[in-house]
Amino acid sequence: MRSPLRWRLVLALLLLMPVLELVVLIAVGRQIGVLATLGLLVAGVVVGTGVMRREGARALGAVREAAASGRQPDADLSGRAIVFVSGLLLAVPGFVSDVVGLVLWLPPVRRLVRRAVGAWAVRKGAMYASAATGRSVPGSTAPGRTTGPHGPEGPHGPDVVRGEVL
Repeated sequence: MRSPLRWRLVLALLLLMPVLELVVLIAVGRQIGVLATLGLLVAGVVVGTGVMRREGARALGAVREAAASGRQPDADLSGRAIVFVSGLLLAVPGFVSDVVGLVLWLPPVRRLVRRAVGAWAVRKGAMYASAATGRSVPGSTAPGRTTGPHGPEGPHGPDVVRGEVL
């Protein structure tokens, strides 16, 4: 039941974000004037677009290089992806998204985000692996897939069909 709640929160955030941006935009406009506000918005779009172009090209080059050499892209690629998202947030007109984009641009914040996203990906991967194999995987949060005295079958016998995914 966590998933519907999560999607409601995401939907609420997506609906409230433009309202918050507009309120902040009006407040900043009253403080510094309309032309200065528009200038800051245009500067954010220009900087954000430049960051996205640069980091997108670097990330694509890193993926191509890794593919040509037959290896996995390294952790630097995730840092570039975070900087790309930072640029995207800067390119979106609004001061709240600009502040979030600038904060994401900071290397310590990028490291924290990279770790959090990596941990989330491991949990999700373990959950899907557990659901696909019927076996409990360390870190899994798959419902009904617990380890215990009966193993993955449960107390009433097997409840999964073991097989191979092709």
